Amino acid sequence: MNTRNYEPPKWRIRELIDGLKPYRRIVERLEARGYPRLPQSSIAGWRMHNSIPNVWLPAFIDLGLESRVIVSIDDFREPESITLEPFPELADAG
Repeated sequence: MNTRNYEPPKWRIRELIDGLKPYRRIVERLEARGYPRLPQSSIAGWRMHNSIPNVWLPAFIDLGLESRVIVSIDDFREPESITLEPFPELADAG
């Protein structure tokens, strides 16, 4: 993999957080799972920036899957960030 051209996938953070709202309920659900108390303002900031810190991302994905805001990880990915590359053996066949 050429890391100079690597672009990380874009995720639909705002839609995920909007589907899990209200913020108070998100905090309660995370605490019920044993996570430390998270300020609601942090969640609001993550939504505004369309970004969740890596340490919290698995918990939010799990909440999204559990509440059926997302059905699979592919639902969580921005559509334009999905690029399909042809199989190498088919690329030469053209």
